[in-house]
Amino acid sequence: MASLNDLIPEYIGPNKPNPKRQFPLSQALDIVEEARKLGLYDLYGQGLCKDESNFRIHVCFFEGYVYTFPTQELKKILCAARVDEITWPAYFIYLRGIRYPCALGVTVPIMEIPSFDCIEIPGEVAELFSLDPNERDEGVKGDLAEAVAGIMLQRRDIQIPISVEPIKDKAQQLRGRDFVVRAKDTFYEVKCDAPGGIHGGTKNLFIQIMERRANAGE
Repeated sequence: MASLNDLIPEYIGPNKPNPKRQFPLSQALDIVEEARKLGLYDLYGQGLCKDESNFRIHVCFFEGYVYTFPTQELKKILCAARVDEITWPAYFIYLRGIRYPCALGVTVPIMEIPSFDCIEIPGEVAELFSLDPNERDEGVKGDLAEAVAGIMLQRRDIQIPISVEPIKDKAQQLRGRDFVVRAKDTFYEVKCDAPGGIHGGTKNLFIQIMERRANAGE
């Protein structure tokens, strides 16, 4: 049976920052199961493994870059493999003043994420939507990340998948129609990953895989 120290590995008191303690993913999942049996807290599968988006956008405010990657490609690696085959470290996430964890995630080295792209946040966008390093409100952080991603998508700083087809019909070409460009519905999931990144950040992105059930006890 896991010890109480393992079940609440980062709790050191209300309204105090909690040091990050990392675990192999298989051990972290064992801790979650043991805590559920003891009625301490209940985390359930959520995050990447339930994500149906086409692309992820992680906004790394502190270094000033966003990272995009095909959601399903990373999902195949992290959610389809046996947990004992995952070497990326996992850790629990806590909210200040809350005794038990609210989420479980994995720190994934950016250079190991398939087909990732890295785009610098334009200066004027960064000035409009800067994140205070002391901000603790997850809603505020999420709203800022969505604002940055939305503007960068509208400006085409983040490339949107399109298809380009040449028109062979001579009559159409004479009417000024040489190519047709089509965009398909593409869904994006946006995450605030403030300390992440390879340009002065942690070199990783945080990928959440479990979260706490609503209205669970503290």
